[in-house]
Amino acid sequence: MKKQDFNLEKAIEIFKNRKISTAKMLCIFLGASAVFLLIASWGSFNNSNKVNEETGTVQQTATQGTYLQSTQEQLVDILASMQGVGNVKVMITLESSAEEIYAQTIVHEENQTQNGENIYSNRTVEQNSYVLVDTSEGRTALTTGTLEPVVKGVVVVCEGAGDVSVERKVTEVVCVVLGITSNRVCVTKLN
Repeated sequence: MKKQDFNLEKAIEIFKNRKISTAKMLCIFLGASAVFLLIASWGSFNNSNKVNEETGTVQQTATQGTYLQSTQEQLVDILASMQGVGNVKVMITLESSAEEIYAQTIVHEENQTQNGENIYSNRTVEQNSYVLVDTSEGRTALTTGTLEPVVKGVVVVCEGAGDVSVERKVTEVVCVVLGITSNRVCVTKLN
């Protein structure tokens, strides 16, 4: 099979010979452009982030694993350095994942009208929109901060857990480091 190069003049000649109207040609061109744009921007549609419209946050599931691993490693290092703890393993469960907070503009508009003698009508309109900035990756929303994931519970398995004072100290350290209450921490003896 012989490879043929695309020739714009030849394509225009084909359209002219078949008597395709300008409107139809425009529709074909716009349809092809739309398909091209969809294919070109497919990566942005395939995003795993979930937007919470009420709070202006985006949940990011990709960073959850990194946060868990890093926090567990740091907690193991701290607990292993404590007297009497010995060998230690930690498992953290999360109630929610990290969320990015996006900057928003809020426009308030109030209208007062008079419908006759001393009868006023008030109408308030509020419009929220995200602040967009141009980056090398295109237009993205401006982030103002990140909410860390909420810890649901922690299990600590260590050699020194048979000693009540070690269990108490481990529980206190975990509570302080993660900002959780003691009823979310379980300390048990390692086999």
